[in-house]
Amino acid sequence: MGSTSLRWLLGKQLQIGVSEIVGAVMNKRKSTIQSQTVVGDLPDSSLIVDLYIRVSTDRQAKEGDSLEEQESELKKFCEYRGFRIHKVLIERGKSGGNTNRPEYQKLAADIEAGKINAVVVKKLDRLSRSLLDFEQLMTRLQAKNVEFISLRQNFDTTAAMEKPCFESLWFLLN
Repeated sequence: MGSTSLRWLLGKQLQIGVSEIVGAVMNKRKSTIQSQTVVGDLPDSSLIVDLYIRVSTDRQAKEGDSLEEQESELKKFCEYRGFRIHKVLIERGKSGGNTNRPEYQKLAADIEAGKINAVVVKKLDRLSRSLLDFEQLMTRLQAKNVEFISLRQNFDTTAAMEKPCFESLWFLLN
């Protein structure tokens, strides 16, 4: 990226949030590099993913981030990116404060068995509300070379620029 583009992006920081700047950089990078993002030996369109969806209350199930809304948004995202969906794992009325959830355990089994290349969630807190549990899952994902995508936070380890951010985050946490 040229210095003019970088100055333009930094100048825009006053007008828009950091996540929008990261998105702009990612879009600029993708339009500059005329090839597919590659994860290991798999192009983006070859990724096999599990979608993880959770609500902890009946009210959430009916309003806001309902199960149906989360599932629809995640499926549209996967269709756009060309991902193949292995499973849609849905937890109804389960707390994110621990990992004692049947669908979470199925997700962990798919990761361990090498059945998927990525996990896709709408928001980080849908997966876990425990920092320790989240850190343990991220460690497992890294060990198994499984990517992680959270739509709301614009967090996507399949993107080359996000890998160093992800690794820096874990360095700070450990």
